Amino acid sequence: MKHFGAFEAKTHFSELLGEVMNGEKFVITKHGVKVAMIIPFTTEEEDIDPVKNAIRALRKQRKGITLGKKLSVKKMLEEGRK
Repeated sequence: MKHFGAFEAKTHFSELLGEVMNGEKFVITKHGVKVAMIIPFTTEEEDIDPVKNAIRALRKQRKGITLGKKLSVKKMLEEGRK
């Protein structure tokens, strides 16, 4: 991933956007400190946050899975305390 100083990024912003449209990602720094990242826009929020994506996938996977009619989490906890 390429790094650009704030001044350089401002000066060549149109060119950076052109490269971002082609899938490139850039880090913008200010006095050597990373302050921003320019990434391609996506309508899928899950592409931005992989943790949220993983949680959604787990919830989707477990949907419809039950413990059965006679079993509940509460009953299992009570059984474990005996």
